Amino acid sequence: MAAIDFETALARLLRDGFLRDAFAKDPILLAKQIGVRDTDFQTLVSLPPADLEFQANVLLHKRYDEIRRVLPVTCRRLGNGAWPSFKEYGRSHWPQHVPVALCDARAFCGFLRVTNPAALCRSEENRIVFAGSDKRFSLSLVPDLPRRQKSYFGIQLFFRSRTRGWREVAVCFCL
Repeated sequence: MAAIDFETALARLLRDGFLRDAFAKDPILLAKQIGVRDTDFQTLVSLPPADLEFQANVLLHKRYDEIRRVLPVTCRRLGNGAWPSFKEYGRSHWPQHVPVALCDARAFCGFLRVTNPAALCRSEENRIVFAGSDKRFSLSLVPDLPRRQKSYFGIQLFFRSRTRGWREVAVCFCL
C-alpha cells in the first residue's frame, strides 16, 4: 500500500466518524494503520482531536442545510431529532456521486427507512429518486403529499422532457 499524504489523511478523517474516534483514542496507531507518509506523520498526529471533530461537524452542518432544503417535511417530522439523525447518518456516510445533495438526500432517506420510517415523507423520497434516475415517467400513490402545512393522500406524476428537464404534477385528495 502506498503511503498517503497529510491532505488525503485529513480528508479521510473529516469524512469518517469512526476513523475520528480511533484517532482520538490513539493518533499514532491510526496514522500507522492508514499509511501516512513519514514526512506528514508528525503533523497529522499532532492535530487536536477536538478540533478535528469540530471541523467535521462544520462540514456535516453544510450537508445538513442542503438536506433540510431538499427534505423539508421529513426534517419537520423529525423535529429536534433531525440534526442528531443526520449527524448519526453523516458520520459514516459521505456522498460519492454528483449531484452531491441529491445523492446525500437519497442515502439519508434510506437511513431513515431503517431507523425512523414514520418520519420519512414518501412524496419527497419519490421526488429525489426520480430526479436521480434516467426514467422518463413515474406515477406513484402517496399517503403524505404536502399541501398548505398538511399532508394528504395523493398521486404524484413525474415526467422528463428532452428540452425542459423533469416536472412534477401532484393531485391530492382532500377529504
